Amino acid sequence: KWMGITDPKALMVIVRLLHALWSLVVVRAGYRIARRLSDDVTAWRAGLFLALCCYMPFLAVRNLVEVVCIPFLMLGAYRLIKDESSPTWKDALIAGIWIGMAINVRFQTIFFAAGPGLALLLQRRWPQMLAYGVGVFIPLAVIQSAIDVFLWGRPFAEMTQYVMYNL
Repeated sequence: KWMGITDPKALMVIVRLLHALWSLVVVRAGYRIARRLSDDVTAWRAGLFLALCCYMPFLAVRNLVEVVCIPFLMLGAYRLIKDESSPTWKDALIAGIWIGMAINVRFQTIFFAAGPGLALLLQRRWPQMLAYGVGVFIPLAVIQSAIDVFLWGRPFAEMTQYVMYNL
């Protein structure tokens, strides 16, 4: 609206274009994950599948939090498998931050976040596990808590009310 566009249809086209651009992160991250775990041909096919045949083309332009959080999850997953060896504490921290951003968008992705944390715990990779946990907590503490303190006067108000409502 600050650009002088007030027509709801035009605004929605802009919003959907932004969502489409954001969904391209999934294609790129999916390609990189497939290339890391397999070969270039498989990676090319995976990227093509994500771009053309999968759910992203028609869901990506919708305003669904379930879809908007997927690029954050893909970026976090890629960061965890980026190197041949186990993730360094820095990779685990950055992966945790990406996945923490996904939790900010959609609370239920905390179940996705538990997987890598438990895997690192079971492998007894303490520095990576702690860095991952701190990484997940940083976006929650900085973004979610700041918004909740501003709006509700206490941290994590929205998340606790969401859980209470669903219980």
